[in-house]
Amino acid sequence: MMTYNKYKGYLMMSIILMLLTSCVSLNPRSEDLSGGRQKYEQKYVVGKDTVKAFGDAAFQIFEISDDDYALIMLPDNAAIERDIIEYREVGELLYIYGRTGYTIIDLDTNHIRQYQIFEGYTEDEATYRYRQETRYVEEGIIEIVQDFESFSEEEQAVFEELLQE
Repeated sequence: MMTYNKYKGYLMMSIILMLLTSCVSLNPRSEDLSGGRQKYEQKYVVGKDTVKAFGDAAFQIFEISDDDYALIMLPDNAAIERDIIEYREVGELLYIYGRTGYTIIDLDTNHIRQYQIFEGYTEDEATYRYRQETRYVEEGIIEIVQDFESFSEEEQAVFEELLQE
């Protein structure tokens, strides 16, 4: 037969476990960083400066400084967009508008399509970005499209909405 003190100890342990479990599940940051999706298994660690992670956390938006955000692709820590102006997740696609240009990432395949405009970049900065991305283009990770019309009408409409925000 269980004594009162032993019962009290089990009860306290149960309460502590319930509190710890509820603290973890109620943490708004962990829910936000998952992108609100349960479909993807997280493969990458979410950084301390990460504002939002997408898909399997291969794509993360980092806060570089106040109101200055970059989209990083893991595991290489490659900056896909160094200066995000607006972004939106629609279904399996992540739309990003920034100084580099217009980017769409398919979160199922991690394939990136980008129309580059290099708004506000110096010629040296644009050349550096081009050299940095050449490897990803050659490997088929990034597809550089020639113009805005290369995106579908639906994709163009999402970008037009982003520009109005």
